[in-house]
Amino acid sequence: MNEAQSGAGRLAALHIVPFRTGTVAKMMSALFSHAVRWEFCGHNPISSGIPVGSGGKRGPSTGVRISAKRQRSPLVLSPKQVKLGLVELEFRDQLLVFLEGALGIRQGELGALRWLECDFENMSFSVLHSYYWRRGGNLKSTKTEAFAKLLPMHPSLKNSLQEWRSQSLYNKPEDFVFPSEGLRGSKPLDLTSVLKKKIQPAFRRIGITGVGWHTFRHSVGTMLAEMGEHQLTIVSV
Repeated sequence: MNEAQSGAGRLAALHIVPFRTGTVAKMMSALFSHAVRWEFCGHNPISSGIPVGSGGKRGPSTGVRISAKRQRSPLVLSPKQVKLGLVELEFRDQLLVFLEGALGIRQGELGALRWLECDFENMSFSVLHSYYWRRGGNLKSTKTEAFAKLLPMHPSLKNSLQEWRSQSLYNKPEDFVFPSEGLRGSKPLDLTSVLKKKIQPAFRRIGITGVGWHTFRHSVGTMLAEMGEHQLTIVSV
């Protein structure tokens, strides 16, 4: 128990963000749960501890506690800041930013988006899958039914997506909207790489650091509402 708690203290000393320390705690708890099941140890020191032979009766809460609260508020950009950053980006990356912000979907869901899920006639998106880049890449259904639903398509997004489709080498219904040309369209773009190599450097050039995909959810929706038809490619601000 003391060793587990001191381990959590060392994680805190390293200034690892709460989300990650919480993830580590869950992983360690699962590991110890299996150890208890196979009788390698008597209880789980991460959770409240269930001794072997107790019939699953949980004892007093004496495990490792780690707060999952944010240490700081998320970065929120004004529409003006978003526009300044977009000037530094190519059309494809501008479109990625607007889609992420307008739909508010996960990174994996953005990567998994295919042309057959873009209904231009009914002005909607069907977010049905999520892409996982680890271990060679996997396309999977969304985690819950709540995320497998129709999302509205803003007119500016419709026009820009149609233009992007006309430029793309991979524009068949089953193709990814943002394919990896290096992999001949068999997989989507590595969006983590795009963020690090394209989007973050663009915003750093205008003095803004710490931008992530989630950053754009807070301001792009408002920005789209203020825009007219097809103004994604910004020439000047």
